[in-house]
Parts: sequence; structure tokens; C-alpha cells
Amino acid sequence: MAQLYAEDAVLDFPAGNPTIGRDAIRAVLKQLVAARPQFTVEQPLPTLINGDIALTATVPADGTGGRTQVARRQPDGTWLRILDRPERATK
Repeated sequence: MAQLYAEDAVLDFPAGNPTIGRDAIRAVLKQLVAARPQFTVEQPLPTLINGDIALTATVPADGTGGRTQVARRQPDGTWLRILDRPERATK
């Protein structure tokens, strides 16, 4: 999953505690997967693209606010997340 993120990406998880860089994100995701969470498929909102930057979001099934990601197109045409807020901060 960490390969979906740019080397310098920022993941705001846990909410309100940014995790910076793919290696740090990998460590957080490893802990997340180890906890065996249950995920619900959520309705995506239309993607907004401006050049090589895209904003994606979903409507959270748990009603916690928006889940948003910003991705950047790579030279090979693929997209990597550069900013990811998977849940609303409660602070």
C-alpha cells in the first residue's frame, strides 16, 4: 500500500498527527493492517484534475466528514498520493 504514496507524501493518520514520507507511512500502514480493521466501500466523489494534480474524495460511511487525497501524476503516467487525509481530525 505504501507504493501508492510519493516518497515525500504526507498521511494525516492517525487524524491530526501527520506522518511524513513513504517509509514512515509504510510503518503506520503496517500497524493498521496488523489491527485487522473492517473497511466499508464508500461512494467516491468526482475527481477534480488540474494538470498533474488530482483531488479525490469519498463520502464516509461512518459520517465522520470527508476523506480526501491529493495525487500527482508521475512521468510514466501513473498517479501517487502526495496528501492523504483518510479521516477527519477530532482535535
